[in-house]
Parts: sequence; structure tokens; C-alpha cells
Amino acid sequence: MREFPCVYIIFDALDECSGRTELMDILKTMSAWQLENTHMLLTSRKERDIQSSLEIFIYEQSHICLQSERVDKDIQKYVQQRLSNDKDFNRWEKDPTVRQDIETTLVKGAQGMFRWAVCQLDTLAKCRTRAALRRALVTLPPTLDKTYDRILSAISEDDSRYAITILRWLTFAARPLSLGEVAEIVAINLDDEATFDRDEVLEDPLDVLNICSSMVTISTEESETQGPAKQIVVLAHYSVKEYLISDRIQKGSAAHYSMQLAVCHDAIARSCLGYLLQFQGVKMLSHNNAKEFRLADYSAMFWIEHVRMTNEQTEWCSQEAIILLSEKSDVYVNWLRIHTPGMPWKGSNFQRSLQSMPLPFYYAGLLGLKRVVKLLLNAGADVNAQGGLYGNALQAASVKGHEQIVKILLNAGADVNAQGGLYGNALQAASVEGHEQIVKILLNAGADVNAQGGLYSNALYTASVEGHEQILLVSKIDNTQLQDPYNRTLLWWAAAGGQSHTTIVLVSQYHHDLQITDKFGRSPLWIATKKSHREVLEFLSEVLRLTSTFITANIAQMEIGVFAKTVRKEVLIVRRRHIP
Repeated sequence: MREFPCVYIIFDALDECSGRTELMDILKTMSAWQLENTHMLLTSRKERDIQSSLEIFIYEQSHICLQSERVDKDIQKYVQQRLSNDKDFNRWEKDPTVRQDIETTLVKGAQGMFRWAVCQLDTLAKCRTRAALRRALVTLPPTLDKTYDRILSAISEDDSRYAITILRWLTFAARPLSLGEVAEIVAINLDDEATFDRDEVLEDPLDVLNICSSMVTISTEESETQGPAKQIVVLAHYSVKEYLISDRIQKGSAAHYSMQLAVCHDAIARSCLGYLLQFQGVKMLSHNNAKEFRLADYSAMFWIEHVRMTNEQTEWCSQEAIILLSEKSDVYVNWLRIHTPGMPWKGSNFQRSLQSMPLPFYYAGLLGLKRVVKLLLNAGADVNAQGGLYGNALQAASVKGHEQIVKILLNAGADVNAQGGLYGNALQAASVEGHEQIVKILLNAGADVNAQGGLYSNALYTASVEGHEQILLVSKIDNTQLQDPYNRTLLWWAAAGGQSHTTIVLVSQYHHDLQITDKFGRSPLWIATKKSHREVLEFLSEVLRLTSTFITANIAQMEIGVFAKTVRKEVLIVRRRHIP
């Protein structure tokens, strides 16, 4: 950001962020940078936690509270525009007094709430007689909650089942849903086993607007590729989701629309599984007909995300997952043809065969399905079966941080030192992501900390390059003499990864020698210079300055040469400062 003359950043609607604590920490960090070229505009409703967080680093004179009368004028303009341009209000164009009554009533009742005015206009647009209009104006709900309660209560009994399903998905979906996907969502029956009925699909996807009234809207989402933009269905406003998941809805007449997190995620997970279970034949899906199954991509990619959100997988959900994760089932093949868990970049491939796929037990471990893992083990699954990106279920569970599953697999006889897969063994896999507890479990089970192989050669090298210094402490071995086949030390790897804190730990606590080079004569300082890791570079240079009387001219010249080519001028000055 320092590279630009001026930087302008706008954070709109802070109150709509689900991770408020993390967001406040980010804003506080950015403020501490004190960049004179950076200007930020933050907008939010006046909520206590946000206000108290911002007050720490934003001066009071920088606060601007939008005055109600100014907002009322904007609401008035919006109401006037709707009355003039919305064809549903054309029936009153010959009577300006009616329009004036609508405008006056709404501006007065809105009390600065745009969303309230929008919902009332949507309701008034349906009034066909003067009497109906007068009754509606007199009985307008005073609050947004009561407005939503009235809208939901007015949905017909026939449409209510559809509305609950649609609102459930829009509230908790992992990504925005297209019109075509929503049209198919309502065709999944959860009364017994989850099943999809093609005859229940909405013939006109736009009917979703009639079913859910003012609670949803249609937006356009630009394609990430060069493809055409697509229409997506979203909740009409953040306050809709806020209301649906709150306790407040349970106190009104629309209580049956209350969206409970675990219940909704379970229903969506079962819906996804039920949708996938329709693909019983290996020839049912192909490149030619894949687009006919609009919900296939979402179901294949995200059913597991919804299962995880149910905390403990329900019996129904586990049974349906077991059916999917059956190597004798065409459903399993079709699922993996649509989506490869752990490797989303691969995309769909409808030519894949069962022989090229890992066994279902591998994916149960990878995806963290504890209940399914137990069921498959009871059914005779081979706990040490090889296959998949990570080689076996234990390595897959270790890299993903599924601690309980790691324990289950070890208790079932999994080989803790089994070799293979991307990271060579389970210990290196756990070290990659810094899963300290899993590292402890594996070490207690007899994992060999010196085992070679995998992407980083060794678990401790992995911890060093990724900056997980706690893993080094857990290992409880003298790591100062460890070297890989190229004579690279843990300090060398930490410097290569730009891990300044790990570098400090290795030097200050483990007393690693800075001047040990690899078989090519490259020191930790050399690789830090080559990779432009400024903090590591400054620390190592300072240590060398304090502990060495000189650095040989050849090494100094080599490092300066690399440095000049790879690092900005001001960092070069820092480096030269430490060479006698």
C-alpha cells in the first residue's frame, strides 16, 4: 500500500459481517500502520460491540451519525420514485391524493428505516381497491420484525413448504444459489429418506419471488471466467437473515419459519445427499447432460460442509452418507466425477473410473466424518488401505486436523509410520498445518520423527518452513544436528520459508549455527536474501554482527550480489549495514 500515492478503502455494513471480532482486529492492525496515504470509510449500524471496538483507534470527531431527517428525505425520494415508476401503482395515477397518503404514511412510519419502507410498498402494491389500500395504510406494522412476521404469515399454506425450504437454503448456503438451483431445491423430499423428484421442480424459477414475497430478491453475479453473468437468488436484506435466525421470530405467528442452525444444516446436508443418490447408473451423468442437473455441483461440493455444521452427524445423515460412500455404488463414482474432495482444482471428469479412485474409507477420514468412519470400520474397512493424494486415511485426517478420527484410526490399528502420499507420513502431514495435538498423539503412538520422505523430507523441516515452532518443542529431540539429504538444517528451512519467529526460536533456544551451509555452500542468510525475507534477513545479519568478527569477502560479495537483484533498494541498505 505504501507504493501508491493515495489508497481509499471502503468497508460497508460492518454490522453484516459474521466474523466481527476478526474484522475489528484487522481494522485495528491497519490503523496501527499509520499510513498517511491511506484513507478508510467505515459504515455500520450503531451496535455496541462495533462502536466500542472502533472507539479505541478512531477519534470521536471522525464519527458521522446520519441524521434521521436526512435519511427521511432519501426515503421520501425512493417512495416517490416507486409510486411513479412501479406499474403496480399505475391504478392510482389519476388520484394524486391517494399517492400523497401513501407517501406521507410511509415516510412518517419508516423512522429512518429504508428496508421497512420497501416492504410496505411491496405490500401496498398488491392492494386492488381503495378500501384495501386504506386498511393496509391504517394497519401497517410498526417495526421491521412485525413486518417480516406479517409477510411470512401471509404466505399460503401450499407455498409455505416451498418458502421454508428456499429460505433455509438462502440463509445457510455455502455460496450464492442460481435460479436454476433454487428451482430444484424445492423438489427434494425429506419426509423419509431424502429423495429428489424431477416432477416437483419449479417450471418457472421466477416463481420464487411470488412464493417468498419481499423476503428474497434476484441479483446478477458476474462470471469468474469469460462466461455470461448468471442470476442468483439472495435474501432481500441482511436483516432478513438476522430475523430468521433470531429468537424474536419464535414469539410471533411466523414461528414455524424459525431457522435453527444445526437443524437447517442437517436438512441441507440430507438434501444434497438425496440429490446425489439419484445418480444410480454410471452412464446417467455425462458432459452432454450435466447442465440439466443444476444442483449437482453444489451438492457434490458442499454436502460435507453442511454435515460438519451439525456438530454430531445425525443418524439419517450418516445412513445417506454411507450409501454414497459405498465403493460398489455407481453413486460414489458419479459423485467423484463431479467433484474431487481435497482437489477442487481438478474440476469434473465424467470419464473417471472406479479403479482410479481412492476407497471410500479414505474420504471418510479426509472429510472428518467420525460416525461414518466408525460404521465403515465395523463393516470391515481396511484401516491401512493406500490411495488418494495423502496416501491413506490416517495421513488425510492428520493434515486436515481431525483429531478424533486420528485417535479412532490408531485404535483400529492404523500404521502410524506408513509411508506414501504427498507428505510421506502422517507426522509430516500434521506438521504442515501445525496441528500440535495430533503431532503429540502420533508421537505417543510411536511415529518416527526422523522418518524421511514426502514434500519436505521430514516432519521437523516441515514445521520449520511453515513456521510451526511449537511442533519443534513437542518433538523433544536435539534438532541442531538434523540435516536433509542436501545438508540443509532446520534453520535453513525456516529462513527459506521467511518464518522470522521460528528463526528466532531456533537461534535463541536451540542455538543453531548460522554459518552451516548446504552442500552447495548456501547459508540460511543466503536463502533469506535470495527469497527477500526482510525480517529474517535483518535478524540473522544482526546475530552475525554480534557473534562474528568478520564475514569473508567472498560470502559477503555473493550475498550482496543476489541481494541487489532481488530486494528493494532500502532493504539493500539494511543488509550492507551489517557487513564489515
